[in-house]
Parts: sequence; structure tokens; C-alpha cells
Amino acid sequence: MLLRHVVLAAAVASLFISGCRTKLAPASAEQTREVFAQRVPNMQVGVVSAVLAEKGLLAISQVDVSKYFVGDTFVLMAPDQKIIGAGHVVAKTETSLHLSYDVKADSRAPQVGDLAVKPTM
Repeated sequence: MLLRHVVLAAAVASLFISGCRTKLAPASAEQTREVFAQRVPNMQVGVVSAVLAEKGLLAISQVDVSKYFVGDTFVLMAPDQKIIGAGHVVAKTETSLHLSYDVKADSRAPQVGDLAVKPTM
């Protein structure tokens, strides 16, 4: 009986939280970056600065390149916080990371201005 109440409470809470997030979804990549910085201060959020769709590659900037290595994974998101897909670092320069990416089946391709979020553990 108690387990049913806990499950029901969790379901209601998740609906409430997701409903609030939808109403408060930021309109721009910069606003989304600010929201992440407030909620999870150590989360790294870069911005897609170039896309080579025909090769499945993109570049992200506005991150501390020295903290990342080839093989690191990023989640790709639209500015409205919808997940587009994921990418893996394949190269880096002094100012940007280059990722190969895969897009979810029901999503669009990444675009300049989208976000690359480094999941934290």
C-alpha cells in the first residue's frame, strides 16, 4: 500500500515538474546556458558553432577545451532543451571541440546555436 502511494506521488511530482519546465522553457541558447549554470553550477554547456552535416561533424565553442579529451560524450540539445542526439569528441583546437554526432530518429539535425551539454556524474 505504501509503495503505491510513493509511486503515485512520484508520478504526480514528475508531471508537475515537466509541466513547469515546459512553461518556463528559455527561448535562446544563452538563456538555457544561464538556467543550467543556476541549477547545476559545474555543468559544462557549449554552443554549436559550425556543422558539417554531410560528414556528421560539428564544432562546439564557449567551453574550456583543456578539460576534454577525444572520446568524451556530449548531449546535443536545441535551445528549448529538447534533446537532439549525442556527439563524441574526435578532435580539438585551441578554441573548439570537434564532435561526430548521431541524431535521434525523431529529431532534427544539429544547427549553429544549439547546445552541447557535458553530462555530469
